[in-house]
Amino acid sequence: MIPVPYFMAQHLWHFEMQTTSLSRTYFPLDLATGVAFVGRSAELGELRSLIKQGQHVWIQGPRRWGKSSLIRQALHGQDCIDIRCDLLGTTGIDNACDLLMNRIADSASRLTSGTKNAIERIQEAFRDLEVSLSLKDAGVRLKFERDESSIPQFLSLALSGLDALAIAEGKRVVLVIDEFQALSDIDKDHHVEGWIRGGIQGAKNVMAIFSGSNRTLLADMFTNPKRPLYRMCRSVEIGPVSEAGYSAHLAEAFSQQWGGDTDAAVIQAILAKTECHPYVTNLCCQLLMDQPAKPDLEGFSHAWEKVVRHDRSYQAERINGLNNSDKKVLRALAIAPTAQPRSAAYLTQFGLASSTMGLALDRLVQQDLILQEDRGTRRFRVFDPILREVAGR
Repeated sequence: MIPVPYFMAQHLWHFEMQTTSLSRTYFPLDLATGVAFVGRSAELGELRSLIKQGQHVWIQGPRRWGKSSLIRQALHGQDCIDIRCDLLGTTGIDNACDLLMNRIADSASRLTSGTKNAIERIQEAFRDLEVSLSLKDAGVRLKFERDESSIPQFLSLALSGLDALAIAEGKRVVLVIDEFQALSDIDKDHHVEGWIRGGIQGAKNVMAIFSGSNRTLLADMFTNPKRPLYRMCRSVEIGPVSEAGYSAHLAEAFSQQWGGDTDAAVIQAILAKTECHPYVTNLCCQLLMDQPAKPDLEGFSHAWEKVVRHDRSYQAERINGLNNSDKKVLRALAIAPTAQPRSAAYLTQFGLASSTMGLALDRLVQQDLILQEDRGTRRFRVFDPILREVAGR
């Protein structure tokens, strides 16, 4: 899940406190499960199939786009143990390895829960490593004993040992690593990626799902021939939720809240403004369902202004971190998305320099502030509807 700045968290807490349980059921701001999980049947089916096959996966998708929700939904009902590790905020290679090895230790405890001779089984699986074991109420607690010089062999051997233990117990483990692109900032030589590859390559009962909030950095980790995990994982790309799917979802939620049908023009206006962006659509609909009366166009307009107002500081911080050239290009694309940003007419319209346009586009794409559409006109546009609104004003 994407980290939320403190001031945004305060606003979201305020929203959550005001909204009804029904609005949170249909429009959660964190993980969307159950009735809140809308569309994406193709991606869900593909990911479930890959999990059953034990194929390592990396998830492609913009930030706040529902990657964690897709993973959670795909794992629901699967005959496996899933362990999650979030690398956000890691301070260095040693810290990242500690986080991963703690999750491996947790997996070993869960694998042997209720098993006779659990200590002996764990010792056998991790016989090439120095470990300490203790009995707890929930079973055996495993701790890896190592020094900094042993990080490489420990991480690879710990992953291999986890696979051996899973095979011995006749169970499967899915290791979900979120914010995986964080390694790019702390490990310029890609050591950790190599150690992970050494541990999961050829694994039979352990698979990994990699996800992150920066598509450009994450894609480089799996598609760059110079990186250790090149071509080791299957890619699952999350597409947008269809307008038809979201329309039906909004109609059902509003009917549950107020009864009867909602004006189709209101639903169309909501989805046109939010562009079916999951997080933004859910936030807007939570505000609407906090109102006593069924929404009309005027009510939606007020709700949208409130969404933009409460998110403005966060978006302004993203904009203020850019240089002047990038700010100008971002503003131009927020006002007028285009497939030809380098054309003389477009550059003249917004007073942009052709010499800096290419570099600005590359930087904005790398920061996930803009994207180029895969289909149709292949326009460059600002991805986040709220960022587009703030940058274009």
